[in-house]
Amino acid sequence: MHTIAPKLWEAIRNDYIRGEGSLATLAARHGLKKGTVEHRCKAERWTALRQQRADGALARLVPPPDVALPAPHLPTTAPLSAEWLQEQQLSHFSENTRLIQEARKKIGDHLVTASNLNEKSLNLIANSIATLAEASAKLLGLHGKKKEVQKRRPVIVPLDVEASAPADNENSVAAG
Repeated sequence: MHTIAPKLWEAIRNDYIRGEGSLATLAARHGLKKGTVEHRCKAERWTALRQQRADGALARLVPPPDVALPAPHLPTTAPLSAEWLQEQQLSHFSENTRLIQEARKKIGDHLVTASNLNEKSLNLIANSIATLAEASAKLLGLHGKKKEVQKRRPVIVPLDVEASAPADNENSVAAG
């Protein structure tokens, strides 16, 4: 068993946190066993660091809106109703949809106006897009749900033997 240099571990960790490959890819790139890299990743919580970097990247690329969102209007005298809740949910959905669309537009504008994108910028944009996709999925209620696969049922078409029989009985085959 040989000791792996701390600088090599730092390079692998930084590559993983920047999203430059899976653990298996990085292990192969640096000539290590996948299990060794996975063990180090788990022990040092690299996945949490990668997520923190992705969250921070999105925050830097798409800053929060300048205006504070208004507090929800709560009915003071009437009890909470299904209609009021539905209004609040629609308002929440609309506002989040608007924010996601605004973020997508800012990312698109950034891509169009950027003259020289380096690897770091591309990783930042990729992480931002992935975060937006996850936010969209959560907003639509698709987060964590597996897509249901519909089983194909065979289409059974009844055959009308008399209607499909040729007019010339000499060429027809008798059913046995």
